[in-house]
Amino acid sequence: MASPMTAAQFLGSLRDEGLTVRETDGWRTRNRNHKGDWGPLYGVMVHHTAGRAAGAVDVVTNGYEGLPGPLCQVLIQKDGSIDLIGWGRCNHAGGGDPDVLAAIKAERYPLPRPTEHDGSPGDVDGNAHFVGYECVNLGDGKDPWPEVQLEAIARACAAVCRHYGWSVDSVLRHMDWSDWKSDPKGVDWSAMRVRIDAILAGKPNATPIKGGTKPNVPTKPTTPAKPSAAPYPGAGRFGPGTKNADVTKLGKMLVARGGSRFYEDGPGPTWSNADRDATRAFQQAQGWTGSDADGIPGPKTWNLLVTGKGKNIPAVAAKPVVSVAHIAAAARRDPSLPQGGATYEAEALLVEQALAKLGFLPAAWVDGSLGTKTRDAYRAFQRSLNYRGADADGIPGKTSLSILAARSGLFTLKN
Repeated sequence: MASPMTAAQFLGSLRDEGLTVRETDGWRTRNRNHKGDWGPLYGVMVHHTAGRAAGAVDVVTNGYEGLPGPLCQVLIQKDGSIDLIGWGRCNHAGGGDPDVLAAIKAERYPLPRPTEHDGSPGDVDGNAHFVGYECVNLGDGKDPWPEVQLEAIARACAAVCRHYGWSVDSVLRHMDWSDWKSDPKGVDWSAMRVRIDAILAGKPNATPIKGGTKPNVPTKPTTPAKPSAAPYPGAGRFGPGTKNADVTKLGKMLVARGGSRFYEDGPGPTWSNADRDATRAFQQAQGWTGSDADGIPGPKTWNLLVTGKGKNIPAVAAKPVVSVAHIAAAARRDPSLPQGGATYEAEALLVEQALAKLGFLPAAWVDGSLGTKTRDAYRAFQRSLNYRGADADGIPGKTSLSILAARSGLFTLKN
């Protein structure tokens, strides 16, 4: 929790990181504080403008019909320069997921997938709690993100984090906040987190950004790196409840050895299931079993990673596909069949395994039949998503199945 810094402190923090800053007229007092709270602050949120550079300053300053400005505190141009738009509450985040807010407050990463958006029954106000950066980009997944702009985003995020003593875990995307959003589309967020983390690990760098230069931090490598053989830091540095730089180092080495699929948004200092699963996959790739492949790095695991030796984590086959239409039909028909009767057994089994993985269905009922026990379990899952009444009928729909697929990681969807 942090009280908002002053406009002068914000400006100074940005300049300390070597950013080229333009002050638009009146930015220090331009805000929407008359419409709601401003603070306490918990993090920085990154967006794309979904438009071109021409006229962008005017749009984010004044807003448009239905969404009055200012729409952010900062506009980051493609050339890496920054326009200060406002200071105080701005219309950028809107409503989002309270579980995400709780994770940001605790600097807990990876973030949970959002299931709320502006105006949904369980949303919470994000405009009060996040500094918003709009970045000029069409947001179509094709418009490139110049290196100089990416460096500016990283330095601007680091500026706020450094002022408050936050880690990179206090930086998020709009898409992390709302299940309606996809911005900033096209940014490699794992690489961005690594970049911000590296900036925060050093002192403020007032050297201006030069267009076309390479980043001063590593991006996700495509072939195994060969880092120096750093000594094993000890078992106490890893496992549930730990948070330190060695966890981040471990994650980065595992990503370099083929473990990127375990990290939704990139390694961080807080130990997570992603670290455990990636470590176990690396250990199993060496042919180890049992306690030698428990997901906790010991001296042998660490030595292979830091020296670049051993076998990489193998790629996995594509996830199986589940049909929304098949599952909905099975949920309606299977309860009327004899015990264990199944309409689409293989697909139903995947859905039941996902429910069991998330704690909604006992393993004894994972049998490929969407009978009454599975219907009850799915109803409980729907209620956990704030479905009520007829919406929580135990019949899987596309939205809830999409969330189940994403959270379990066991399958993908088709209509």
